[in-house]
Amino acid sequence: MSNNFSLNRLSIQQRLTLLICTLLLSAIVIYGFANYYSLKKASLTIAKDRIGILTTQMSTMFGQSAQVVTKTEHTVATQNSVVQCVKSGGKDFRKEALAELDKLHTDSTWVSIELLDQALVPVLHSDKAHVNVNVNTKAVLAFTHVGPDSSKVGKIYKVGDSMYYPVIATVVDKDQIIGYVMCWQVLRVTPKAVAQFTQLIGAGTRLYIVNTDGSVWTDLIKPVAAPFKIDRMGEPVEYAGPDGLMIAKIQPVPNTGWLTAIAFSEQNILEGVNSFMKWIFIFGALLTALGVFAAWMMSRNITRPLNLLTIAARAISEGNYSSPKLIDVYRNDELGELANAFNIMTAEVYHTWQNLDNKVKERTSQL
Repeated sequence: MSNNFSLNRLSIQQRLTLLICTLLLSAIVIYGFANYYSLKKASLTIAKDRIGILTTQMSTMFGQSAQVVTKTEHTVATQNSVVQCVKSGGKDFRKEALAELDKLHTDSTWVSIELLDQALVPVLHSDKAHVNVNVNTKAVLAFTHVGPDSSKVGKIYKVGDSMYYPVIATVVDKDQIIGYVMCWQVLRVTPKAVAQFTQLIGAGTRLYIVNTDGSVWTDLIKPVAAPFKIDRMGEPVEYAGPDGLMIAKIQPVPNTGWLTAIAFSEQNILEGVNSFMKWIFIFGALLTALGVFAAWMMSRNITRPLNLLTIAARAISEGNYSSPKLIDVYRNDELGELANAFNIMTAEVYHTWQNLDNKVKERTSQL
């Protein structure tokens, strides 16, 4: 005997219930997945647009801050005392030039300020912070490319456990560069400030600053490993991060040697969609349960008269004609007509049997 499942073994009531349950589940699954992929696509598109806007805003904000810093340093570099001090090799206007350099120590992030001549030999040093950033000055200037009568923020350097970046302004005499004002600032942002910012723009958000050559990546708290390659500037980038799949966008920061990147977790982007789909499937399960119950009751309403007809027909087939087996089915549909026809047939069979029985008794009596 085969144990394989077969619909032929099921009753009509069971088949009808199974059919309706299958149709409901199919409709719910198809509707659910169609909506999921549609909502997912729309959510990711909106998120990519939002990342682009935020990245541009952050790039502009950092660029404006850099512009303020470079403008301040450029003002110092154009002072006559600073120009004359460089021209004299640090002999003339030394005190006045040092006073100008000291003005740049506006907060604790300014850790080292030097006045260099054209050969990059230190002419004057303001050591209020008593911090020496040991970085090759020639390499710094080669990367930064500061033009005459201008200033710029250089790339970030990792020195020990800290990160520093230079702000460089050229000292010019008769449109010729004769020296440089080089200020080193420490990149210092508290974890609390970064956490508040990421909560403001969205949970699971990552903010990065990276040098344009990709040499140093930082989350503004510490150096980090490069999460993705810098190969598509201004376009969304997808990469695998610690929180799953991430979507990021990167933009250059004006007046600096930096790039800024913002990354969103796809899991957080789709959190609302997943929650919506969960409720859809919960309601779908409830709807399926109600549909199964309704199908069972409907099929029972259909099969109950059939069962009664079957029982009555079986009694007649077994030769039980002693009393008519009338079916009490009060319906106006096909089953009602079938029951009425069966009742008429049963009554005729009963009367025929009764007449036949009477004739047999009569003939028997005559004999």
